[in-house]
Amino acid sequence: CGIPYVLDIDDLYWSLPEFSSDQAGKDSSYVGYIDTLAAGAALITTTTDVLRERLNTRHPKAAIAVVRNAPPAWHAPLPAVLIANTDNFKLPAQETAWFKDILSFINESGCALQLIGDNQSLLNSEQSLSFYSLPLLSLEDYHRQLQQGAYVLSLIPVGNSDYADCKSSIKALEFLQAGIPVIA
Repeated sequence: CGIPYVLDIDDLYWSLPEFSSDQAGKDSSYVGYIDTLAAGAALITTTTDVLRERLNTRHPKAAIAVVRNAPPAWHAPLPAVLIANTDNFKLPAQETAWFKDILSFINESGCALQLIGDNQSLLNSEQSLSFYSLPLLSLEDYHRQLQQGAYVLSLIPVGNSDYADCKSSIKALEFLQAGIPVIA
């Protein structure tokens, strides 16, 4: 309709890996649709210099600008400490103060806090801290995230109780297998 528009592209939509859930990887007509949008855009914005170069090769006549995005909420910047807190602390309420102090110290030292699991009570109680949180992932994507992250340490807060004694140690094993030191 003749109105100038900006198209934001943040991946190689024409060359997605098999594990991608993006429909462009499975539907060539969708790739064609994005190509058509790109050809008519007044400007294409993208997130990295590498992607700009690849887009420039695919769309040599397009105006392309790099606009660096902040990391998404599920990807902590480097370095990061991974916090496994899958059911709102495996600790009684009176025993959580030391853990919150540790999180404050980590945060103040410049490390990001990457959360996995159900952490709403932690997020509600510690609003002064900056957390990144993993969304619900398939098991394959979860393991990939563990392998690709640059976690300097993982923390699994577990109390000394019958309840805690019955908890699975699978998270610790997954973290160790990914080369992440674990403190539980």
